[in-house]
Amino acid sequence: MVYGCGNSCVKFLFFLINLCICIFGALIFGFSLWANLDKNFGSHLADFVRKVDGADHRHIDEISKYQASLWILVAVGALLFCVGFLGCCGAACESPILLGLFFFIVIILTAIELGATIFAMSNREKFIEAIQKVLVSSSSTPEMRRNLKPIQDLFNCCGATFSTKQLYISDGLCTEAQKNMVLVFKMQ
Repeated sequence: MVYGCGNSCVKFLFFLINLCICIFGALIFGFSLWANLDKNFGSHLADFVRKVDGADHRHIDEISKYQASLWILVAVGALLFCVGFLGCCGAACESPILLGLFFFIVIILTAIELGATIFAMSNREKFIEAIQKVLVSSSSTPEMRRNLKPIQDLFNCCGATFSTKQLYISDGLCTEAQKNMVLVFKMQ
């Protein structure tokens, strides 16, 4: 049993944080499961890629690889839900077994995240190169540039490179403020 105001506050905060993790995990689990089981989700995603890519369909295969990652999100959502639930129950019941299992799972997840971070950092150059190629190829026609206008407005930019910036300006797709923005994504 927890005694004292400080210990009760810690117990309550631990319970509240784990409740948030549990709810967040349930939301991720539900959305990703819905996206996997909805027959129209894949076709809507492919239609969106076709709009952005225009006649160039090579990126549809790349996007379909990422659709498989939705199953990973199902697993991550379920895992977050379970971890949050264990933390909530462990805090509420003050069970050493549940808290120990919670701690063990958190340590394993931390090791996995550390490994994923190292992998991402070691493949950073390839990732940046792939993004640069997609950004340059996605600006090849006026229709594709118009399809990317909402993204450009969101990031308050005008093209991905200096050459694409000139294309967007000539198409009248940039505001005066966007025309004067400094490029953030430098091409090599």
